[in-house]
Amino acid sequence: MSGLANGLDVDRKTLLNYGEREEFFPTIKRARQKVEQWWEERLANPAATGAIFNLKNNFDWKDKTEQSINVSGKMSLEGKLREVMGDKF
Repeated sequence: MSGLANGLDVDRKTLLNYGEREEFFPTIKRARQKVEQWWEERLANPAATGAIFNLKNNFDWKDKTEQSINVSGKMSLEGKLREVMGDKF
């Protein structure tokens, strides 16, 4: 993002602030997507550590996956213990 800001003759923070304004949002978004694509293409290199760092810090990439589990029925603690322990409970 710093390179993009330098190309536009503004600092990085100014570029990010303009991205919040409705009239500039679509243009800044497209520019950010191009920068993100450039970094993403660097992931094919054997030494992609810098690209990974940049994508995580500037484009909200994450290593982890999150799972959501929904339980439709409720079971009491006693019921769960009986289910797990059987006759030993």
